[in-house]
Amino acid sequence: MDCNVSLAEVFSEYAKIDNSRVLSNVAGNHPEIESCYLEVVEMDSLRDTMHQPFFQSKEANDLYCAIKRSQLSMDYDIPTNPETRRIKKELLCKSMSVPFYIWQVQRTEPEYQYDDVTAVNGMMAMLDIYKSEGNTQFVPEIEALFGVIEKNYKYNKSKNAEKHA
Repeated sequence: MDCNVSLAEVFSEYAKIDNSRVLSNVAGNHPEIESCYLEVVEMDSLRDTMHQPFFQSKEANDLYCAIKRSQLSMDYDIPTNPETRRIKKELLCKSMSVPFYIWQVQRTEPEYQYDDVTAVNGMMAMLDIYKSEGNTQFVPEIEALFGVIEKNYKYNKSKNAEKHA
């Protein structure tokens, strides 16, 4: 996910210089841009992303496709604050990697519940910071993946309340 986010950032930065928001227009005039994009397409193909069972999940597929669309339209929103920029990138990566980890473990341990309190609290704090600064790009997709985490989180407050009711 990291390279997809980084590529979206690069394309968006380039669009500011070129005043174009269509990757195919830019790529025709700049072979290095086209080459970068084709390398990521090849990586996705080698990983067989389109048929990867994890991406059959609506939430994972929605975030992945939203980032891919931001690459093609060259409109990935790069926060001006360097710390917020770092937070956004980390938040996008973890929003995908934590549910992937849960999915992967549950394939062999169906009752597995994620229990990394530090990771969950950190992700929630990052999302709060990101949103408090007025950022909205990918928020619905991130929140949907947080729902997947929450549903499979050992310390889910609503799940624990149901058990004790």
